[in-house]
Amino acid sequence: MEKQDKEMPTDATRPLFSRVLILCVPPALLLIAGIGTLGFFTIHQYVNTAIERNVRIRSTVIARSIETFLENRIRDISYLRQGRVDRSALLEFMQRQARLDPDLYREAAFLSTSPSSSILFVMAEGMVRQIPPEDFSDVHPNPMLLPSNLHALDAEEVFCTTIMATDFPFPAKSGMGNRREFRTFRMITPYSEPGMPPGYLVLGVDARRLRNVLSQVSTSKDKAWGFERSNEVRFSYLFDTEGWMLFQSEAPDSNDKKLSTYLARSGFLGTLGKPGLLSAFLPDKEYELYWETVNKVRKEQGGVVRMNDRGIHKSPDASTSFMAFEPIRYTGKKGEEPRLFSGMVYIDRSQLAFTARKSAFIITLVWVGGTLSLLTLFLCITRLFFIHPLQRLKHNIAARLQQGVDSPMIQPGGCEELNELATTANQLFHNLDACERKLNNLSEDPMSEKMQQPVDLRSSYQSAMAMDDQFSDIIGISPGQIALKAQVLKAAGTNVDIFIVGETGTGKQLVAEAIHRNSARKNGPFVSINCGALNESLLLDALFGHVKGAHSEAKNDRKGAFIESSGGTLFLDEIQAASPKVQQSLLRAIAERKIRPLGSDAEIDVDIRLVTATNKDLTQLIKDGQFREDLFYRLYVLTIHTLPLRHHKEDIPLLAYHYLKQTQEYVDKSNLLFSKGAIKKLLAHDWPGNVRELVNCITRTVVFAEGPVIQADELRMEDPEIYLNGSAPQRLHTTVTNPDGTPATKGGRSNQKDDTSTPVSNAADAAPAGRDHHLPPLVLSPRQIKVLPALLERKVITRKEYQHFFDDPLPARTANYDLNDMMHKGILKREGAGSTTRYVVAHTADIQVLNDMINA
Repeated sequence: MEKQDKEMPTDATRPLFSRVLILCVPPALLLIAGIGTLGFFTIHQYVNTAIERNVRIRSTVIARSIETFLENRIRDISYLRQGRVDRSALLEFMQRQARLDPDLYREAAFLSTSPSSSILFVMAEGMVRQIPPEDFSDVHPNPMLLPSNLHALDAEEVFCTTIMATDFPFPAKSGMGNRREFRTFRMITPYSEPGMPPGYLVLGVDARRLRNVLSQVSTSKDKAWGFERSNEVRFSYLFDTEGWMLFQSEAPDSNDKKLSTYLARSGFLGTLGKPGLLSAFLPDKEYELYWETVNKVRKEQGGVVRMNDRGIHKSPDASTSFMAFEPIRYTGKKGEEPRLFSGMVYIDRSQLAFTARKSAFIITLVWVGGTLSLLTLFLCITRLFFIHPLQRLKHNIAARLQQGVDSPMIQPGGCEELNELATTANQLFHNLDACERKLNNLSEDPMSEKMQQPVDLRSSYQSAMAMDDQFSDIIGISPGQIALKAQVLKAAGTNVDIFIVGETGTGKQLVAEAIHRNSARKNGPFVSINCGALNESLLLDALFGHVKGAHSEAKNDRKGAFIESSGGTLFLDEIQAASPKVQQSLLRAIAERKIRPLGSDAEIDVDIRLVTATNKDLTQLIKDGQFREDLFYRLYVLTIHTLPLRHHKEDIPLLAYHYLKQTQEYVDKSNLLFSKGAIKKLLAHDWPGNVRELVNCITRTVVFAEGPVIQADELRMEDPEIYLNGSAPQRLHTTVTNPDGTPATKGGRSNQKDDTSTPVSNAADAAPAGRDHHLPPLVLSPRQIKVLPALLERKVITRKEYQHFFDDPLPARTANYDLNDMMHKGILKREGAGSTTRYVVAHTADIQVLNDMINA
């Protein structure tokens, strides 16, 4: 009873702490949540109302600015109509515009019922040229094909056409090309003069100037800007009465940029490109909000809509999104009702409401914090006396686990319950230590002999290869590898572009080659380009080619990878390394399947399947502004993820045996096997370099293997830190001696005072020929020795030349291995990069030793 009475306070304390937490914490949290929620919704409502009003004002200013632009153009054609319209008057008008504003008007014409009396001037690059009536058919659209409703125009009324593509002959200053294409809309008004046939006066306005008005109003320099905003994407765009998105606003410094709609059509499905305006976009009818907007503009009504839950123009980076729309009208004749020209939409995305709610919540927390101070103090004291001792015990147990066998036992301390828990933990660790010692004793003698026994992986390897003969290079029977091969076969059965994601060394190129081999394009070429190995200009040239004379070094035409792989597969590795200019060129080539070589005016259709690969997180590069989001979504059609080796370690024995066979062929060894201990060590390694690291490990091990069975301690798993940190492995020291066996000095005689050996770092520092060098022998494969005579004669060789030196051309990987091996042995050095890489005989190469190997 006394013992039970002593334990009663402890038993009563435990539920009391839980009761305190249950009674105090939930009401406090509910109070904070209630006040915070009320502040959230109140501030959210008022901030959104302010943003909505600002959006409506800005959309009205944009619409009025465009209408003012149209009125100024109507004023210009009305002014021109007041005088006599003949060739000299139109020429003077266009020349004056060429001096004042050369990019405003592209056409000025008088078109009469008599084609011989019609006049047409065009302007490009600040120059004015007249098109003779007999050449009007070379202008597209033909200026004589005027809209059918012009007969209803009054004498002084002006009519505006829709935006169209205008194409006319116009030799350039540079001599490259003889036609010019612009996006224009025409201002047309009737004109008659005594003694002249009646006709129409026409001015063709460059639509980019209309886009520039749209863009200029959307900048902070505009008078309607109001206040500084966060950097969410805001833009506006024009659409016609049929619902086609014509063009969007751009950055203020992009006045010469082509018309585009990539922001406006983001998130939509529909038709891209209408006759005469390829950048126009028509959304599908399922987007009800958009078509409601179009119908209201047709009725010449404006408005503003909040789009957070309406399914269009949404942005994950913004808490609120508004869409304001306005009709754009022009007055063709004073005193008459304005005509509808187009509609305008302004998209405003903002984080302001969320920021305001967050600020309100922070203020609420600070205010409520005062009421919780006493409760917090009470909980801290309770934690100090109850939780901290338990945490100290947990840290002691964790430290005991890290220290291993025979480490100090856990010291008891604190309350009675914690002391009992510490005693129990010590007993458990004592038992675990005893078991570990028994295991260590068992592994010393019998297991060591067992682990040295060879493992015959031949039958498992042959069975695995027989099961899946479609993948000679993708080795593995793990669930992950089987799923990967299934994905490759499914991807090969389609004709869509493929995006491969995986760490370095996981076999992304092998996957691309397997897709090509198993696809309908297997008889076509497979072209591989590493985007990270070439600079911007070389990569553009390698991808798109050039024509003769395109630059100073373009002596002949070059097709480029897109044309060379036509009918087959083009593989672009390390796509994340492509520069912004290359990304822009790739985006257009992928979207249209057309390319234009450097220096060429003609676009070439290409029929390729594009396979791209990366070992980086492109979504993070997009956030950092290093990769284009629109290009990402063009590439991200069908994605295949290659597995890091640590995720399918059960395939390591088969992979090790596969590369063991390959390496034995390179170094002229045979019948090598792995021991059980070596396989166990391979399985225990994490392989941060994946399969590539495994290949290098096997290669090093086979080169230095001395017996038929590779033991665990013979595996050469080099520490990658010495390479990552830039430090080279320690060089071998060599002793140089005289012919009589005495140590040599600089003068060639023995130094009696100091008979220590002289260290040298390589063959170039050794003594003259005829002396004994205690150097490790230089070992080359029969392939390398066969190439040596030609190499020593020419002093330089490329990888392709090395491949085709033999009757049966070598694979590219075998050639790279041999050349890199000769580089590491000091025979060659590499010069250049990418396609210009070549291997030159190094000045440190021992020519005498190489000649002896050839003669032997």
